[in-house]
Amino acid sequence: MAASHPGRASSREFSQWFILEWKFYQSGSRYQCYAHPRTVGGMAGLGRRRRVFCLAALANETMLKAVPVVIVAAVLSLESVQAQGTVTYLSNLGQSSTGSLAVGSDSWLAIPFYTGANTDGYELNSVQLAMTDASGSPSGFTVMLYGLANIPGAFYPGSSLGSLNGSTAPVTTGTYTYAAPANLTLSPATAYFLVLMAGTTVANGANNLSIGSANSYNPSGGWGVYETDAGKYAEYFQSSDGSTWNANGSYLQFAVNATAAPEPGVMSLLGMGGLIFGLCRWKKF
Repeated sequence: MAASHPGRASSREFSQWFILEWKFYQSGSRYQCYAHPRTVGGMAGLGRRRRVFCLAALANETMLKAVPVVIVAAVLSLESVQAQGTVTYLSNLGQSSTGSLAVGSDSWLAIPFYTGANTDGYELNSVQLAMTDASGSPSGFTVMLYGLANIPGAFYPGSSLGSLNGSTAPVTTGTYTYAAPANLTLSPATAYFLVLMAGTTVANGANNLSIGSANSYNPSGGWGVYETDAGKYAEYFQSSDGSTWNANGSYLQFAVNATAAPEPGVMSLLGMGGLIFGLCRWKKF
């Protein structure tokens, strides 16, 4: 039997009434809510307290039925984003090597590229470099990500956004992977530079970045490289100390791997589903 109406009772008494009323609803009187139209007037035979409770119970059940739809929609949307995973947005690593460019403390290289239009940007996962055999005994090979110089009208590397982790001695021919630090986010439709340098002068030992055979980087997702000489070459920059840069053109071999950041709406939808589910479970217990 259900408890009496709490009226001005204490919060503890009200809690006991609510729990008993819920049990009453759960234990067999559910049909009474469905035996009348879903209006207060149609439930007149149930009494005021029963009418209010049944309306609340029916509303609660509607929410419970909606929760799976919200959660499934959110999960499917999230899976759609996650299914993409890490994408290779630029790469010409499949080309044959036709030469190389030296990297040293007095021979810095900067390779510009631009990102796609994903609204929330991208998380940089790694870059890959095709290297040929080194000359001499180089050391301290370093790969960094730079932003664009903050000077109106300028197009060359600005300051470092972080160093990537990988071999400091890529001295034999092969492809070397350099992992980005955690949470290194790239903005959409923005220019960045891969900057390479080493700890020894070229005269004492140089690491050598491979040159491909064509200006083809298989771009996807709106990413791309900057071109020069009417699109004949991909642009790159050289510097003797990392401060003054000169533009050139070639087919430097590299790849960029990144993950598109999920849309805020997907995460909000998932969070809303979880919140509604949590509230309904809280009411149930």
